[in-house]
Amino acid sequence: MTRAYSLLLLLLASPAGLSAPAFADDNFLDRAAVQVSQSPRDIAEQAVLSKDEDVAVLDETLATIFQNAPPTLAEPSALRILAYIAQVFKSGPSPVYLKTGTAVLQAKTNVNLCGSKALVMVALCRRVGFPAHRISMRNSVAIDEHIATEVHYDNAWHFMDPSFGAFFYTKKTYNGQGRILSLLELKTRKERAAHGLFVGASRLWKGVYDPAFAFEPVPPGFQPEPWQRFTVAEMYRRLFAESFPLMRSESGLVSMPIQFDLRAGPDLWIGRIDRDTTDARTKPAGEPTPRFYGNHAIGNGDLGGAFHTLLIMAPRPGPCRITYHFPTPYPGASLTVIELKDVVVAATAQTPESWSVDCYVQDTEGILLVANRGPGALLVDAFHGQFFGEQPGQGQ
Repeated sequence: MTRAYSLLLLLLASPAGLSAPAFADDNFLDRAAVQVSQSPRDIAEQAVLSKDEDVAVLDETLATIFQNAPPTLAEPSALRILAYIAQVFKSGPSPVYLKTGTAVLQAKTNVNLCGSKALVMVALCRRVGFPAHRISMRNSVAIDEHIATEVHYDNAWHFMDPSFGAFFYTKKTYNGQGRILSLLELKTRKERAAHGLFVGASRLWKGVYDPAFAFEPVPPGFQPEPWQRFTVAEMYRRLFAESFPLMRSESGLVSMPIQFDLRAGPDLWIGRIDRDTTDARTKPAGEPTPRFYGNHAIGNGDLGGAFHTLLIMAPRPGPCRITYHFPTPYPGASLTVIELKDVVVAATAQTPESWSVDCYVQDTEGILLVANRGPGALLVDAFHGQFFGEQPGQGQ
């Protein structure tokens, strides 16, 4: 959620309307984090444990974490769950993609995927009674995608990353006197990410839970995996500064913007038809950013609903075609398109392997919205943009 949007909601909620100088209040982001994170209904829904989770498995894990002291709906309990996950799951490749926290706990194997650890965090927190959700942060220079969590208590959300047992605090050391920051605060005030704390290198990913852990500052040069391009501290800094868009919850919607710049040539591919659904997000050589800021899935996925906003940039007004190629046949795909700005849709066509829209861009930029009306999430292998406009003077 942007700072501008937070400010707008604050102003609309104020009896004084636009006369209320919320933006002049140095503390307004603290209040915004409480007031506009989500509605009470959304927060309540995110305390509901999925019916696919096995409560017996979760309760057994919670008994290990808390031993003789039952959990409470307070910060220390959420932090114990966070520290447990960061310690017990060793680093290493996961054999399969697991869809529930229970499945991850039962696998008893290496779980290197940040999304899998976030599943466990959400499941255990919800079993205790905390509202919790996963957060997907995308398209940073530091990492293509990273999934962490937020936990709700004390009338606010708090960012917690189970991959490193990490959070960001208003004090240099964790003493219970400060406050764990929300993602909203970390995205809008980058200086607040100065005090990153985690479970400590001696305990991280060791496969053993030490209930006597103490959170430590993240060292500036800490880089636990040799394949990582940046230190952990730099990874977080770039995630908070660059990642877009964010997906926050199963009940949310997010727009995935895709740029088709057809000014340099009439034919543009984003990704390849190779059944690799991740290469569409790759930054082309020589270009500062990816052309596609988003997920390769469109529709209702496990992190919320995603639709696509297509920006078509043409050298002049003229006809264009945008084609979606699927990695496997989808005979029941149900995509729909909406004209948003300076573009008129002429026709759509679909085969089991692809879907396309023919349109006329009325200016040098046109915007379309594409959504999936079918059930579940539809994977996209590659996007293809074409411009068919005649050169000036042709056809006369």
